[in-house]
Amino acid sequence: MRRIGIVAKPNKPEAEPVLRNLVTWLRDRACEVVPDQETATICPEAGPGLTRAEVVARADLLVVLGGDGTLLSVARLIGSREVPILGVNLGGLGFLTEVTLDELFPTLEAVLRDQFAVSRRLTLRARVLRGGEVVAGYEALNDAVITKTAPSRIVDLETHVNGEYVATFRADGLIVSTPTGSTAYCLSAGGPIIYPSLPALVIIPICPHTLTNRPLVVPDSAVVEIIQGSAGEDVHLTVDGQVGVPLRHRDVVALQRSDRSIALIKSPKLNYFVISDQGKVLPPGRAAAAAIARMLRELTIRNVAVIDELTVTFVPGLNVLTGETGAGKSILIDALQLVLGARGSETLLRSGAEEATVEAAFEAGRGSRVLDILEAEGIGVEPGEFLVLRRQLFRDGRTKAYASGRLTSATTLRALAECLVDIHGQHPGQPLLDPRRHRELLDAYAGTSEDARAYRERFAQWQTLRREREGLLLAERERAQRQDLLEFQRREIEAARLTAGEEEALAAEQAILNNHERLFSAVEQAYQALEESDEAILERLGAIAARVREAAAIDQRLREVLEALETGGVHLREAARGLRDYRGRIEFDPQRLDAIETRLHEIGKLKRKYGASVAEVLDHLERVRQNLAALERSEARLAELDTALAETQRDLAGRAERLSVARGRAAPKLQEAILAEIRELGMARAAFEVRVTSAPPGEAGLGPHGKDEVEFLISPNPGEELKPLHKIGSGGELSRTMLAIRVILAAADQTPTLVFDEVDAGIGGGTAETVGRKLVAASRQHQVLCVTHLPQIACFADHHVTVAKRTLRDRTQTTVQPLEGAERAQELARMLGGPSRSTTPLLHATELLEAATRLKKRMKLSSSV
Repeated sequence: MRRIGIVAKPNKPEAEPVLRNLVTWLRDRACEVVPDQETATICPEAGPGLTRAEVVARADLLVVLGGDGTLLSVARLIGSREVPILGVNLGGLGFLTEVTLDELFPTLEAVLRDQFAVSRRLTLRARVLRGGEVVAGYEALNDAVITKTAPSRIVDLETHVNGEYVATFRADGLIVSTPTGSTAYCLSAGGPIIYPSLPALVIIPICPHTLTNRPLVVPDSAVVEIIQGSAGEDVHLTVDGQVGVPLRHRDVVALQRSDRSIALIKSPKLNYFVISDQGKVLPPGRAAAAAIARMLRELTIRNVAVIDELTVTFVPGLNVLTGETGAGKSILIDALQLVLGARGSETLLRSGAEEATVEAAFEAGRGSRVLDILEAEGIGVEPGEFLVLRRQLFRDGRTKAYASGRLTSATTLRALAECLVDIHGQHPGQPLLDPRRHRELLDAYAGTSEDARAYRERFAQWQTLRREREGLLLAERERAQRQDLLEFQRREIEAARLTAGEEEALAAEQAILNNHERLFSAVEQAYQALEESDEAILERLGAIAARVREAAAIDQRLREVLEALETGGVHLREAARGLRDYRGRIEFDPQRLDAIETRLHEIGKLKRKYGASVAEVLDHLERVRQNLAALERSEARLAELDTALAETQRDLAGRAERLSVARGRAAPKLQEAILAEIRELGMARAAFEVRVTSAPPGEAGLGPHGKDEVEFLISPNPGEELKPLHKIGSGGELSRTMLAIRVILAAADQTPTLVFDEVDAGIGGGTAETVGRKLVAASRQHQVLCVTHLPQIACFADHHVTVAKRTLRDRTQTTVQPLEGAERAQELARMLGGPSRSTTPLLHATELLEAATRLKKRMKLSSSV
C-alpha cells in the first residue's frame, strides 16, 4: 500500500499538526499522499486536493481523521473497491474511528508491512419503491432510519420480513441497523448491541406507542420491507444520518444486506468491548492489576558464574530469595540485569564455558508500553503468550539479544526493562535515581499527571510551530531566489504560448516548404502522364473503353468489364483534376519558412530547458505555477505562525504556572510522607527533601515538562548535607530509601516488578519486621523480588526460594529450591542461627511465620475497606 488517501474532518484545528506530521511521515516512506479538498485546505503541504470520490477511487488505503460521521461519508463512496479504512479519532469516543492518535503511526507502520488486522463490516442496501419502481437507492454502514418531522404525530410503519407480515409499528420512527450501527443510533432507542461480526440485522421502533413493540433481530439474509402507512405525514428516510429522501404514503422501503463489506483497520490495543464501555484508560482500581499482569514469571540461567543451569519461577506478590552468603543469590540479580540489557562481561561466564545464556519470561498485559516498543521493532506478541527476552554472552565479549525469538539490540532490552523491572541495590542505573523520574512521581502524587501530559503535547506543538517558523525565516533568501527563478520560467513559457500538437504541425509544414520543387516536379509529371502528354493515360483508356463497348453490344457478358473501365476512367479524371489543382496552389514562401524555423527553434530551446516534448514543457509550467502559489502562501503562513506562536506561548505559560503551583503544594506533603517511611525503615535521623526549582517567567523558562526541575535529595545521617539519591554510599540505605518511595507512590508507579537487593543491610530486629511489612505493602501493587538474609523479612514471603551451593565431581553448582510448609520454617530457623540441635530456632521460625500470616491478613483486610 503506497497510495494513501487522507480525509480530515473540516473545522478541526487539532487536525493541522497531525496532518503535517502524517504527510511528512508517509513521504519519508515513499508513499504518495492523496488528500481530499478539505484536507488540502487544512494542510497545503499535502498537495492539491481532490473530491472525496476521487480520493476513494485512487487510494490503496484511506486514513480518516475525525469522527464516525467523517468515516461514514467516506465508506459510502467505496462501492465495490477493496480499500481498507484506518479511522483515527480526533476527539472523544469513536465506535468506528477507534484508533487513537498515539496509535496512528505504529498502526500505519504495521499496515505498510502488511501486518494488520481488519474488522469486516456488512453494509445495508436501502431502496425506496413508489408504485413498484425504484425512486431512490443508498448503501449504509450504520443504519437506515424512517422518522417523522412533526413531534406530536405517530407514524404507522407496516413491516414485512422475507415477504411475511411481522407488525405495524406505531412509533416516532423505525431503525433498521447493521451490527455496526447497533452501537450508535439504535442503542439510544433501546435496541440491543450486536457484536460487529454477527451476521444479523436489527429492527428497532423509536418511542413505540405500545410496550409490545420490541426490537427484532433477523438474519442478515433477510429482506425487510417497510410500508409507510400514514397519509399526510411528513416522513423521511435517512441513511447513516447523512443522506435520504422524503417518503410518500404507501412508499415501500426495502432493506437487505449489500453484496459488499467495509474493511476497518482494528486498533492494536482497544477491542470492541473496551470501546463500547468507553474504557480507553484502565480505571484506577484495575491499574495495579494490569501492572502485575506484566510480571516476571520465569528466569532461566545457563553457564553464568557458578550456575550450570537452573530455572526459577516467580508469582504475584512478594517473592523472597534466601541462602548462605556466596550461594549465588546476587548472581541471579546479575543475570536478570544482563537479560534486561546491562553490559555483559566475560567474568560472568562459568569456567570452561564458551557461551552463557539468560532467558526471562514476562506476561505482557494489555495497555503495556512494552507492546509499543516491540511493535516499533516489528516484534509481535500474541494474546496469552509470554514475552521471552534472551541474552547470550560469548567468551570474546560479544553478546546477542532476542525478544520473542527475534534478534534485537541491547538498547531495545533496556527500553523494555524500563517498563518491566526496577532493580534496587548497590548498582548504578536505577530508574528512581534519575531526576526526570522524580518529576513524574511528584506529578502522579499531586494528581497532575494528565495536566503534565497535556502540557507536553502542547509544548510539542509549540516546538513544531517554532521549527516551521525558523525554517521559513532561514529559507527566506533561498525562497526569494527560487521565486525569482520560477517567475522567470513562468514568464518564458507563458510568453511562448505553446499549444498541444503545434510542433508536429509546424514540422509537417516545414517539410512541405523545404521540398516544394520536388513536390511540383512529381505532381507535374503525374498530371502530364494522365491527361496532357501525347500518350496520355486517360486518352488511351477512352479508346480501350470504346472498343470494349462495341464488343459488349454484341456479348452482354462484357458489360461488367466495360463498367470497370468506365469507373476507372472516372477515378483517374478525378485524380488528374486533383493534381492540376494542387499544381496550381503549390508555391514557395521563404518568409513563412523562416517563421516556421524560428518558431521551431524557440520550441526546441524550451524543450532543452524544461522537457522532451511540448506536453512536458506545459506540465513543467503547471508545476511552476503550483510552486509559486506555495511560495506566496509561505508569507501568509509566516504571519499565521507568529499569531499561533504567541497564542501557544501564552497558553503554555499558564499551564506551566498551574503545574508549578500544584507541584509546589504537593512537594512538602510527599516529602513528609517519604521521610516518615524512611525513618520507620531504620534511618531514624535521616533528612529528605523533594526540591522543586522553578525557572523565571518568560519563554526561556518553558521546558518540555513545564518550568520546574524536581529532584529527591537525602541525608542518611545527621551532619551530612542533602545529596542526590545516586550519591548514597550504602546499598542498604539506598534500597530502603527506594522502598520507602515505592510504598508511598505504589499506585502512581506502574513498573510491574520491583527487585530489592541488600534492603536488609545494616538492620535487624524491629526495623527488619518493618521492612518486611513495607515489602508486603509494595507487593499489593507490584510483584516484588527481595534478596535477604533476615528471617524477619523472609517470613512475609508469598513465594520463598532458597539458593544453595553444592559440589558435584569437583565442580561447584548453584541450585534453587521453592520452599513450602515445614521447609520454610527450617530455612528461617537456619537464618535465625543458634545451636543446630536446639529446637528454639525452629519454634521461633514457626512463630515468625504465624505472626507474618496474621499481619498480612490484617493488611489485606484494611486495604480492601
